[in-house]
Amino acid sequence: MNVASGQEFSIFVYGQVNKPGKVYVGNNSSLIDALSAAGGVKNTGSLRKISYTSGKKSQEVDLYKTIFSGIDEDIILKPNDKIFITGIGSVAAIKNGVSLPGIYEIKDGESLEQLISYAGGILPSTQEKEVVLTTFDKDSQERQAKTIAWKGISKTKL
Repeated sequence: MNVASGQEFSIFVYGQVNKPGKVYVGNNSSLIDALSAAGGVKNTGSLRKISYTSGKKSQEVDLYKTIFSGIDEDIILKPNDKIFITGIGSVAAIKNGVSLPGIYEIKDGESLEQLISYAGGILPSTQEKEVVLTTFDKDSQERQAKTIAWKGISKTKL
């Protein structure tokens, strides 16, 4: 918790967090401080579509901007603010040839190149020739693999 003047106040964090309800934060606290006070976001919660309300003003926050690009929304919490964590959206897993293999939440229209960026970029030992993209077809209930030339990753939408 970040406490600049020793004063604490309450805000409300609810939705897909581990300890929903009223949490206490200090002056100059950020959205991440509040989520930490609420026990963190559940695996079923979105980091890409967070609803933040202060007074009558609401905005949607994408924490990937902060986590992966260092772009902060400059939100300083105030008493009685509300933070709502929605359910996680679409996800994509990346496992080979990148610095940070894992499962990442993706937004409509994001490219394969963006996913690789979230995963910390490619490893120096990775050959930049092609990528095998495996998808799951809901209708046929089958996996489908597609080979994409490296130069096409920025145009390949997920």
